[in-house]
Amino acid sequence: MIKSVEAVIAVMILFLFIITLFSSYTKTETRENLMIEKSSEIFLINAQNKEFRDYIQENKGQIIYNELYGYIDSNYSIKICDFLEENENCADFGDTVPDKKSLSSFNYYFYDINKTLNIIVWS
Repeated sequence: MIKSVEAVIAVMILFLFIITLFSSYTKTETRENLMIEKSSEIFLINAQNKEFRDYIQENKGQIIYNELYGYIDSNYSIKICDFLEENENCADFGDTVPDKKSLSSFNYYFYDINKTLNIIVWS
């Protein structure tokens, strides 16, 4: 009888551990999705601003980074690239992108000025 009680307790502890692990993973994933959604909303509002577009056209990434800094409450980096594709001529600004972190990014192509702004966010 004692062995079966110990087995039941062990199974309950294992089950509790699995639930805790799953819950933690779900919270992290939800937080990252909200962070990207909020960041892209803020960016899309700023992208309509003529002055903001001029900064992108003139590759003033540091000014763009500073303008978004007050709104994005996470680590992030931006790249300004010519055309649609990333290449070696992209200008990087912001925090150094870590190697072993979960990254999320979104790109916005400005058709009228032929530039792409890539924002990389991580927690």
